[in-house]
Amino acid sequence: MVEAYRKVVAQLPRFQIEASRDLNYKVCYPRSSFDGQSIAWDLNYFKYYFLKLAGIPYNEQELESDFGRLTRFLLTASATIFFIATSNRAT
Repeated sequence: MVEAYRKVVAQLPRFQIEASRDLNYKVCYPRSSFDGQSIAWDLNYFKYYFLKLAGIPYNEQELESDFGRLTRFLLTASATIFFIATSNRAT
């Protein structure tokens, strides 16, 4: 299973860049941008559907503090980062 996760994670950047070329973000559900709420949903999904189900122990307060720091960091990135990366690529 770990090897399958590694393969998926290795493909995610390529998927995000290529998928963003023709994606109409205005019709994305449930939000049109990956904002703080979307980040929180994803982080909680990770907590409840990975950590808890896998029985991985963690400190709830420390994890929430880490989630807050990660969210603040991610919100500093440009929302068009994948478009910039795509437009600067050699063809």
